[in-house]
Amino acid sequence: MKRRYQLLAKDAVYVILGLALASLSALAAIGVSQHLLGQFKTLQKKTSLAYVNHGLQALTLASNGLLRTVSTFSYWEEACNYINGENPAFLEKNFNSVLLEYDAIDVVMVFDKEKQYVGGVYAGEDHKPLPVPQKHVQSVLSAKTFLEIESISTGRTGFIIGDDGVYLLAVRPVAHGKTAQPHLGSLVLGRRLGEKELLALSELTGMTVTLHLTNKPESFHSDETIESTLLNGCTILLAHGKDIHGERDATVILQDILGKKSFQLDMKLPQEIEATARNVSDTMQKFLAGVAFLLALFVALTLFELHKRRKEISNRIRIQEELEEAKRKAETLATHAHQANKEKGDFLAIMSHEIRTPLNAIIGFSELLEHERLDPAALSYAKSIRGGGQLLIRVINDILDFSKIEAGRVELSFDVENIRTLVQEVLHLFDSLASEKGNTLQLEVTDDVPAFILIDAVRLRQVLGNLLSNAVKFTQNGVIRLVVGKEEASVDAPVEISDLILFRFTVEDNGIGIPREKRHKLFQFYSQVEATTTKQYGGTGLGLAICKRLTQLMGGEIELLDSEKGSHFSFFLPVQVVEAPSKIVAHPTAPLFNPDAPLGEVLIVEDNSINARLLLAMLKRLGIAAHHAASGSEALKMSTDKNFRLIFMDVQMAEMDGLETTRQYRKAEKRKDAAPAVIVAVTASAITEDRGECLTAGMDDYLTKPYTSSQIQEVIKKYLYRQ
Repeated sequence: MKRRYQLLAKDAVYVILGLALASLSALAAIGVSQHLLGQFKTLQKKTSLAYVNHGLQALTLASNGLLRTVSTFSYWEEACNYINGENPAFLEKNFNSVLLEYDAIDVVMVFDKEKQYVGGVYAGEDHKPLPVPQKHVQSVLSAKTFLEIESISTGRTGFIIGDDGVYLLAVRPVAHGKTAQPHLGSLVLGRRLGEKELLALSELTGMTVTLHLTNKPESFHSDETIESTLLNGCTILLAHGKDIHGERDATVILQDILGKKSFQLDMKLPQEIEATARNVSDTMQKFLAGVAFLLALFVALTLFELHKRRKEISNRIRIQEELEEAKRKAETLATHAHQANKEKGDFLAIMSHEIRTPLNAIIGFSELLEHERLDPAALSYAKSIRGGGQLLIRVINDILDFSKIEAGRVELSFDVENIRTLVQEVLHLFDSLASEKGNTLQLEVTDDVPAFILIDAVRLRQVLGNLLSNAVKFTQNGVIRLVVGKEEASVDAPVEISDLILFRFTVEDNGIGIPREKRHKLFQFYSQVEATTTKQYGGTGLGLAICKRLTQLMGGEIELLDSEKGSHFSFFLPVQVVEAPSKIVAHPTAPLFNPDAPLGEVLIVEDNSINARLLLAMLKRLGIAAHHAASGSEALKMSTDKNFRLIFMDVQMAEMDGLETTRQYRKAEKRKDAAPAVIVAVTASAITEDRGECLTAGMDDYLTKPYTSSQIQEVIKKYLYRQ
C-alpha cells in the first residue's frame, strides 16, 4: 500500500511538474509572443515613419523644383522691366496656357520692393490665364516675413490656403543678374496640391495620401508625435484609428506661411509587418492549450520567419537605396552631359566668331576687288579668294549645323528666289576648283521649271554645295552635271500637293563612284566610305548626313541613284511658285542710290579696323559717306552732336559691347526726345539665340558676318531711303 502511495505520489509529482512545465512553457510562450509583437510594432513604427518622411521628402523635392523654376525667371531682364512698368507683356509672353501647363504652375504673382502687388496670372480651366484671386494676394501680403529675403541668391517656400485648395509657393527676389543689389521686387510661383499631385505622391511613396483642412489637429489621438525639420517644421502624428476624415495610420500637420497649422495630410500606410505579427501571435495563443513542445516549435518557426522577414526588409531597403543612388548618379551624369553640350556650344560659338571675323574682311574685300577695273587674271584671283572663303564658311556652317541638328534647333527661313540664278551662282563657286582638276561643269534647267519660288535659299545652297563639292573632290578630268527639273508627284509622295510642286535636283559625276557594299555608310555622321578617303581627299564626314537632315526638314528626301560610272545623288523638294519680286537695278560703276535722297546719316560702330574699312568701302560704293566710331563710348559721344538715321552696331566689342551700347543709346534718345535711329546688329556669331538678345536690347535688324554688298544694299534700301 505504501509503495502504491509512493508511486501515486511520484506520478502526482510528475504530473505537477508536467503541468508546471506546461504552464511555464505557456507563460514563456506568452511572454515571447508579447515581446515579439512589441518588436514587430517598433519595426512597423520605424518603417511607417520612414514612409512618412519619404513622402515629405517628395514634397520637399517638389518645393525645390518650384524654387529652381522661379529662380530662372527672377534673373531675367524682362522681369525687372515688368516691375519698372517697361515690359507689360512679360506675363502674357512667359506664362501663357502652354507654359503654365508645361511647368505645372497654377499661380504667378509679382510684387515690387515695397511689397505692393504688381500683377499676376492664375491658371483656370485648361490652364487658361486668369486674374489672380484676391485671397491669394492677401495671403502672401499677410505673411510679413515671406517676401523679406535679404540675399537675391536665396529663396523661400511655403503654403497658403486658397478658395480652391492648398498651394505650394516659392518666392525669389527679382534683380538684374545673380549678383545685383538691391533687388527690385519679388516673383512668386505656386502649384496647387490637387488630386493629380496627391495621386502622384501616393504612387511615388506607396501610400494612400489625402489632404484635409483642419482647425483642431491636436484633437486626434496619437501614439507618437515627432517634430520634423522638413517643410517648415511640420508635425507628424503616428496612430491607427478613425476620425471624421476616415481611417488613417499617420497624419502630417503642415503650417502655412502665417505660421498657422491649417491643413493636414492623412496617410494610409502599408501594415504588412504588424499584420503578420498579429497573425503569428493569434496562432501561438491557440496552441497554448496544446502541447508546449508544439508551442516552442512554433515559436522557433516564428523566429525563423521573423529573421526571414527582417532579411527581406533589409534587402528591400538596400535595393531602394541602390535605386536612389543610381538615380542620383544618372542625374549627375545628365547634368554633366548638359554642361558638356553647353560648353561644346560655347566653344563652337567662340570659334565661329573668331574665324568669321577675318573671313568677313577676306570675302568682303575680294568682292569689292571684283568691281574694280582688273585684268582677267587678277579678276580670276579675286573670285578664287572669295570662293575659297565661302567654302571655308561652308565648313564652319556644317559644324554648327551638326551641333544644331543634334540639339534639334535647326530653323528654316523661306524667301522668294530665282531658282535659275541661285543654281548658277552655286555652280559658279566651283569653277576654279573644277578647272584645277580638269573637270567640266554643266548646268541643265528644264523648260518647265518656273523662275521664282519660295524656298530656304541658304539651306538649298548648302545641300547643293555639299553635293557639288564631293563631286569635284572625287572626279578627275571628268564631267559634273547639275540638273534641275520639275517632277510629277507620285501617289505615295510624302507631301500634300496643293499649291506646291516637286523639284528634282540631281548632281552627276563620272568620278571614282561608291561601291554598292559601302553605300550603307552614306548619310551617317563622321562616316567615310573608305578609311583611306579622309587621308587622300580630306573631309569631315558631315556633309551627306547634314544634306539628308536638311532635305527632310524642307519636306524632301535624298538618295543615291544607280549609275554605271561615278555617283548620281538626287533629292526632291516641295516648293511654292510665286510672282517675280521687284528688285533694285543699279549701274555697277555709279552710286547705287541718289545721295540727295537719304533720310539721315549713317554711323558704323566697329572696333575692328579692317572690318570697319570694309563696311565704309561698301557704303562708299553705294554713294554713302558714313561716320565711324571705334568703340561704344565713342559712338555715344558722337550721338550728342548728331542724330543718326542708321547705325551698324558690332555686337562683340572689348570696352563696351554692342548690346550695352544700344541700351545706352536708346536711353539717350529718350532724354533728347530724338527720333529713334535704326540699329542693325553686325555679329560674327551664327547662334540663333543671339538674334533674340539683340532685338531685346533695342536693335531693329541683324546681319551675320561675313556679309555681302547685296546684303548691305538691302539694309540701305529698307531703312535709309523712302520707298
